[in-house]
Amino acid sequence: MSGTAVGARELVQAWGFARDQGRWDDLLAIFHPGGEIAVSWFRGPYSEFVAHCQRNFGRVIKGEYVTLSGSIGLPSKRCPPAQARFTTRAA
Repeated sequence: MSGTAVGARELVQAWGFARDQGRWDDLLAIFHPGGEIAVSWFRGPYSEFVAHCQRNFGRVIKGEYVTLSGSIGLPSKRCPPAQARFTTRAA
């Protein structure tokens, strides 16, 4: 795995940790200010995703998550700027 792919994997892990711990400044710093995100329950601007997470923090069942398989698409002629697909499951 390339150093860039390892860096992308570390960002995905940091994203989940910051979200689950309510570390909103860290969560906002992970994405580009104009970035967008698509997860199973939200699709849209990343800043709105973070605001939604803040509103719901503590309202939903909290659990520990394990990141299972993943694939990372890095920039190329055939790939958008960045894509990461990971599977997480409650521990």
